Amino acid sequence: LPYMEEFETKNELGYRTSIIQKLKMADASQTVRFGYDQKGLMNEMSTYYNKSENAQKRRTFKYDDFGNVIERKEYQGEVCKEDFQIIYDPKTDYLSSIIVLNTKEDQMKIVRFTEYAFY
Repeated sequence: LPYMEEFETKNELGYRTSIIQKLKMADASQTVRFGYDQKGLMNEMSTYYNKSENAQKRRTFKYDDFGNVIERKEYQGEVCKEDFQIIYDPKTDYLSSIIVLNTKEDQMKIVRFTEYAFY
């Protein structure tokens, strides 16, 4: 038997605006709402539990001029839990570095890409 019902809403442009998931056996639900900028790129994704008015989780996104994601921030309530940045080489536009700052655990991870091999 299905244990969860899922409903999806879209705006007039066909972009997903929300997903509602309801558990059948319990009185629990989760709503995920999506926000978009003028270019149609997703700039926010917020998660609400059990018809709460305040988002328990929220992700924000930033893009460069080419539409590549350059930053994602994840919030728990109003506190920034993780800052994820993608850095591209300005000369070649190749991926140069990924920086992840986890404020909850006081950790920073840096991944650098220095050499590319083409096959």
